[in-house]
Amino acid sequence: MKTIKELSTEIGISKVSIYKAIKRPEFQPFISKTSEHVTVVNEAGAALLTSFFNQEKAQTIADIVSVTENEQDKTQVLTLLKDELSQKNGEINSLLKIITNQQTLDGQRLIKDRHSQLLLLTAGTPSPMQPRRVGLLSRFFRRNKG
Repeated sequence: MKTIKELSTEIGISKVSIYKAIKRPEFQPFISKTSEHVTVVNEAGAALLTSFFNQEKAQTIADIVSVTENEQDKTQVLTLLKDELSQKNGEINSLLKIITNQQTLDGQRLIKDRHSQLLLLTAGTPSPMQPRRVGLLSRFFRRNKG
């Protein structure tokens, strides 16, 4: 028979953790109390508690390892995504330059077209210095000034 204190030093677990574990129904048959109200565990219960906590430690270590591997995977994915993002930003910047150049050329082309249209329109109109021509009908239907 071993006390909780002896078990805690043997396994390397706190007494509180052992008390929490022995409250489980599977450990109850192995637990008894002495006349001084000290909780003791028989040899089979001590072996069962030792294997229980060793499994918990192994599971905790496995969880830590898997978390570490997950963090490494996340770091790799994050690095990959950052690289892709910088590549896409470069592509976007080059496309923006192409669009800006195209818009500039379109604007210049539009200005030239408007300028040529204005030249054509102004070439067909008489200048204010030239006398105005009087058409055939306006000669017949003159308005009387006066």
